[in-house]
Amino acid sequence: MTAVVTAAGCAIAGMLAVLAARLKNDRRTGWLSMVLGCYSLFAMPAATLGLVEPVPALSAVRLLVHTLVVVLLSIAMVAPRPPTGGWQVGSAVLGASVLVVGVAVWGASFPAALSSVIANDPLVRVLDGLWAGLGLLIAVLAARRGDRPSWWIGLGIAVLGAAHLGSPTAGVGELAFPDVRLVGLALVLLGTSRLVHGVLERLEEERATQEEELRLADIRMVRTAERDHELRSGLAGLAGATRLLRTVPEPERHDLDTVLLGTIVAKELSRLDELLQAPVGPARGALPTCYTVEPVLAGLVALRRSSGMHLDLRVEPGLWARGSSTVLAEVVTNLLSNVAEHAPGSPVCVSATDQGDEVELRIRDFGPGVAPGRERAVFERGVRDERSDGLGLGLHVSRTLVASENGSIAIDPPAPDSPGCTVVIRLPAASASERPAVTALTNAS
Repeated sequence: MTAVVTAAGCAIAGMLAVLAARLKNDRRTGWLSMVLGCYSLFAMPAATLGLVEPVPALSAVRLLVHTLVVVLLSIAMVAPRPPTGGWQVGSAVLGASVLVVGVAVWGASFPAALSSVIANDPLVRVLDGLWAGLGLLIAVLAARRGDRPSWWIGLGIAVLGAAHLGSPTAGVGELAFPDVRLVGLALVLLGTSRLVHGVLERLEEERATQEEELRLADIRMVRTAERDHELRSGLAGLAGATRLLRTVPEPERHDLDTVLLGTIVAKELSRLDELLQAPVGPARGALPTCYTVEPVLAGLVALRRSSGMHLDLRVEPGLWARGSSTVLAEVVTNLLSNVAEHAPGSPVCVSATDQGDEVELRIRDFGPGVAPGRERAVFERGVRDERSDGLGLGLHVSRTLVASENGSIAIDPPAPDSPGCTVVIRLPAASASERPAVTALTNAS
């Protein structure tokens, strides 16, 4: 029974060692798996049958297998590349089987010659001593590398070899300490299981690292697409201003407020440059500050008016919002670009009012509007009008930016007697105690 358990356990340990060697790409473990396979497939069956019925052929097989174990352990010390392909492993097993059968036939055919070899007790003891010594040396080298699982495997193989060190009168394969095999088996199973467990843990860590890298790469790709969308929206307004300056005849340019238009264009260019300079990553950090709402809206409205859009601006005086004026500019630019694309020619009303702790902005057009029931869905990334060739990023980017300011954005449900679309933005209002500090800082600079 002990022999059967040992053979089965070594077979399991051999398969675990093969798995670990493949995953870890460890050559030494690959050779040790062949040692365990040779022991479980040939050594233990031959030893068990030999104890039941001593046959010269089985004694020859056991002697050959012990020699093969010593050879494989010697190769494991050098650790060349073991056979890994299916045909290579099959060829190795087939070759070993042919060799074992050939020796068995030779032992059955020439029992007298075999008896002279088996009777050479020093040779037998040297083979078993080399088996135990090489296993112990492998364990020592593994301990020096800090490879505890391989240390257990090497020590277990050494114990299995020591179990075959019989008395001077014992035959080949007879055991002086049969129960010691269970100790060796336990050490080998412990080492191979810990080896596989360590390899799987490392693979899990690598998988988690790769998933995190893919997640960050996806965020960067999304952020790059969002930034490209914001840049296109901003450039559309600048294009209208430059087109206006280019097409208006020189005598009529005095009717334009060219100074105001130039200031607005400069601010928009500065905002786009800031957008380009910002790192592409999971989040764009911005220092919390306060700003007046009216200049931001007035500049954007003037810029869009220069491109021919009909805009009406109504802003309560003295509105201050907490956050970044760049964020508000990007959001309003995205919304006005959406109006120009989905409701071309429609007049637009932009209003801002004081709602206590919040500043409420409303941007309303009189175009086809949003289909009923889709007021929330249109803020998801990739959702767009079937008639549009855009990427479906404008409203999604706007919601992300407003959320970063602790605000909210929504679309009012459509009214039957009121066509168009109304987008409502709510931003935190700056308290009265915050405004002087910002004003003083602005004056100081």
